[in-house]
Amino acid sequence: LADGPSARSSHAVASLNQILWVHAGKGEELLQDLWAYNQLLNTWTPVPLFSTAPSARKEHVAVTDGNGDLWIHGGQDDSVFFNDLWKLSANTWTLISNRSVPSRSSHVGVWDSLNGALWIHGGFDGVLRQDIWKF
Repeated sequence: LADGPSARSSHAVASLNQILWVHAGKGEELLQDLWAYNQLLNTWTPVPLFSTAPSARKEHVAVTDGNGDLWIHGGQDDSVFFNDLWKLSANTWTLISNRSVPSRSSHVGVWDSLNGALWIHGGFDGVLRQDIWKF
């Protein structure tokens, strides 16, 4: 669809209840935007940043939880690796933690519905990581 997010790579994507969330990444420049794709209606909607939000980044993690909230962790800009954890709930971003785990990018994450937790694994911060963390 032509009215969706700009061309990009290294972005984060999560899905829940027929909504596909696309966050940030690298296009012509580093991006900070958030888009929602409604799979039933086949439409893209830009999501306004109503409050403080994660900074522009790439190579980060996005997951959704059972409440429909979107979680963003880590990533990097072109010079700094991030270790911040953000939650988007009811159009409001909240910084949950900025010291939760060592900074990293290119890691993976999954929401654990049984334990109500975010798990992340691996990544890169100048060296490859093999650790696993639970929030």
